[in-house]
Amino acid sequence: VLHVHLAADGVALDLAFHCELDAWMPGRGETHYGPRDHFGWAVAAPRATVTGTLTLDGTVIDARGIGYSDHNWGSGDMRRIIERWHWGRLYLDDYSMLFANVLTQKRLGHHRSQPVMLARGEEIVLSSGEVEITEGPMVFHPGADREHPTWVQLEVPGAVTLRLDVDHVIDAQDLLAELPVVRSRVVKPLVRLLVGRPGYFRFDSSFTLTVHEPDGVVVRTGRTLHEMVALH
Repeated sequence: VLHVHLAADGVALDLAFHCELDAWMPGRGETHYGPRDHFGWAVAAPRATVTGTLTLDGTVIDARGIGYSDHNWGSGDMRRIIERWHWGRLYLDDYSMLFANVLTQKRLGHHRSQPVMLARGEEIVLSSGEVEITEGPMVFHPGADREHPTWVQLEVPGAVTLRLDVDHVIDAQDLLAELPVVRSRVVKPLVRLLVGRPGYFRFDSSFTLTVHEPDGVVVRTGRTLHEMVALH
């Protein structure tokens, strides 16, 4: 069980995460980019039942839902290593899935780390990095001042395929716009030449999940949230 308590400015959370799946991490948990730089990812609660309360200005509301908890660590300047990453998860009555697609910059060969975890019920049945990634046409979004794919598909051949079709961009941020000194019309183009167009997206997408089970193919559809972060 994981406990979370937060109180600030009239808002308080008191939540308990009851883990439904064992902790998971891709491989040994770390991806190394040369002798010194590395990035780690471990998921303490891939899926949890969350119970507790939310307090808003003295009004207490019972809370219950599905929760998730992970942790990242590393060394090195990720802005010099990572071009972009895509991350998300989805929860159904019978399946849970986590995925990531981390793309390095050109000088590191556009190497991809693309772990996937699939669970059936309370059992993790697939943990793989042998994933084929395809993306749909790119479309420009003014909120982030950069493009994003209209759909993404992840496939572990013979095991599972996930197709995500972006229906709505619910959050888009130009990360350079958050730096006051860069907002100048004179300075911003110069900074873009040096660091590119860093941006953040959160998508609301329709998904189709296809799972190859021993007794046949199972197809599930629904909606989920996922994100893309571009550092260059």
